[in-house]
Amino acid sequence: MRNRRGVREFLPATAPHILAIEDDTGLAEAVELLLSEAGFRFSHAATAREAVRAVHGVDFSLVLLDLTLPDASAEETVRALRATGCSAPIVVLSGAVDASIQAHALGADGFLPKPFDIDALLAYVRRLSREGDADSLALT
Repeated sequence: MRNRRGVREFLPATAPHILAIEDDTGLAEAVELLLSEAGFRFSHAATAREAVRAVHGVDFSLVLLDLTLPDASAEETVRALRATGCSAPIVVLSGAVDASIQAHALGADGFLPKPFDIDALLAYVRRLSREGDADSLALT
């Protein structure tokens, strides 16, 4: 990770690791900056295919999933992630009107509407990393 001055910083391997599956590169970069500065490791996949490759051998603490990806539906993406053994909680991010209902139908552990409040995103991520359990998250 690079800090605001462009200097490379390293987060400890014990820091929670977040995977964002988001095809909007600008949004992904903003989330990376926010989470990295808050002490989280961050990985980004722009497609479902990239995400499935990313989860092999990596123990993610949380997955942030855009509801609409260019190469697969959210349902296909969740199914593929779970098939790899990824057990990280999944929080759906979307601006769609019925996205909360879709997130629930997918079996997602949470939902944040786009555009989301950065404090709400940080609260989700911190709560999951502290508790290590998505059962406490209610879909909103």
